[in-house]
Amino acid sequence: MKQNCTTLITNVLYSFCVLMMCCVASIAYAQTPVAPADSMPAPMEGVCFAKSVTPNKYEIYEEQELIAPSTVKEQFIPAEYDTIRQAILIRQSYEKMVTHEAEFDTIMVEMRVKDNAKVIEEKYKTIFNVEKKPSTPPPANSSEKGDGEWVMVRDPNCKAPDPKDCETLQWIEKKPEFNITTKEVFVQADWADTVQQGETIRVPKVVQVKSARVERIFVPAEYKTVEKIVLRRHARKIMVEIPAKYKTVKKKKLIEKGGKAIWVEVICPASLNEIVISQVQLALKGRKYYKGTISGIFDDETLRALENFQNENALPVGRLDKSTIEALGFNYVIFKQPLEN
Repeated sequence: MKQNCTTLITNVLYSFCVLMMCCVASIAYAQTPVAPADSMPAPMEGVCFAKSVTPNKYEIYEEQELIAPSTVKEQFIPAEYDTIRQAILIRQSYEKMVTHEAEFDTIMVEMRVKDNAKVIEEKYKTIFNVEKKPSTPPPANSSEKGDGEWVMVRDPNCKAPDPKDCETLQWIEKKPEFNITTKEVFVQADWADTVQQGETIRVPKVVQVKSARVERIFVPAEYKTVEKIVLRRHARKIMVEIPAKYKTVKKKKLIEKGGKAIWVEVICPASLNEIVISQVQLALKGRKYYKGTISGIFDDETLRALENFQNENALPVGRLDKSTIEALGFNYVIFKQPLEN
């Protein structure tokens, strides 16, 4: 009973929506200037008219169609179990004595290895000692005296053709050489005003951190958790009713027979160019009415797709009129302008 009420309410709501859509389509259709075919339409500047046919008007509604009737079948329900957890004692609690050894740590301490002391300041003076280096004696068979050497000197006034004839030997004595040495001679010693700081070093030292002790410790009891499966409900058989299955089908009812010849406003031939036809083909293809190529030619396949779209949307059939252009989502004012404008 509840299901039938729901179906009835759904059908009523759907019929109301269909009726509203038909009313909107009728209002939109009424805005298009039409006239019966046996009389001429009212003349309008820049507006073209052509003969078309009124479409069939249908009422679309939904109906529940039975697919499978309700049945009763036997259903086996298995047993139901619960898993419970239980704690089992493994060891009783007890006390035990624990001995802790002394704990030590190593720290670094500073130890003085040298005390502070006054500094003795000693004064010295530098003494220079100059000694002449001994000269090198001439060879035993030489007639030279003293320390020197022969030097070949060229006479600038000599005009002899052979340069060797202008050479003259000259004895030049070497200058004496001296050895200079220095030495520091102690003069006096006295206490200085500064104090020399002592020295310390860091050495490791082992210190006791904790003393040895005995401690009483309580050890709690030890348990183990185990899982146990218990029966909650025995297996059983029950009779289950399987409801009937329905499907929603759309049906349409003829309200008004079409086929009447009328005058409708259409795009003038000067504006019906390849661009306009291509846009119409694209719109029909997007709505799954046209399956051909976008050619810009109003061929038979395009005409069949246009008539199918007009029949299903309660539009005048057969011509590319104003109401069809606007139903496809275009601006009719822009479409009816000639291409050169």
